[in-house]
Amino acid sequence: YSVAQQITYYERVSLLRLIRGKGYSVDLYTKNITESDLQLLKDIRIHKELSYGIEMPILFKSSRINLNVTLKILRSGIPLRALDIMGCGGFLLTNLQPEISEYFKDGKDVVMYKSLEEAVDKACYYLAHDDERKNIARNGYKVVSDGFRFEDRIHNMFVLAGMEC
Repeated sequence: YSVAQQITYYERVSLLRLIRGKGYSVDLYTKNITESDLQLLKDIRIHKELSYGIEMPILFKSSRINLNVTLKILRSGIPLRALDIMGCGGFLLTNLQPEISEYFKDGKDVVMYKSLEEAVDKACYYLAHDDERKNIARNGYKVVSDGFRFEDRIHNMFVLAGMEC
C-alpha cells in the first residue's frame, strides 16, 4: 500500500509539472505540503485545503480541468471523487478504470487517459477547446444526476443481491 501511495504521488506530481511545462497555470489544493513538495512543485500555485462540502463543489465547477489520478492499488471501481466532480458539473480528466468506461463514454461524458503523455495531450487539447470541454462536463453531470443518486445505487445493490424491493 505504501509503495502504491508513493507511485501515485509521483504520477500526480509529474502530471501537474508536465501540464505546467506546457505553459498552463496549475493550482493544487492540499492539506499536507512538505519542503520537498514545494521544490518539486515550485511552478505550481499551492493552496490550502478547502472544505469538501462547501468550497470544493464550487472549485470543481469553476475549474477548467479537474484531474483524477486513482491510487495505483485500486484496480476497479469508480472513485467517489470522480462522481463528486461530475456531480458538480466539473470537467473530469481521469485515468482509465474499467467501471468508469462501463458507465461513462470517453470523450462524451468524461475524458480518460492511459498514460501521462496521453493525459497531458488531452489536457492541452481541452484547455484549447472550451466548448467541447463544457459540453463534456454537462454530459457527465447529466449521467451522474440521472443514475448515481444514493437511492439508485442502493436499489441496484439490492437487485444485485437478489433482494429487489
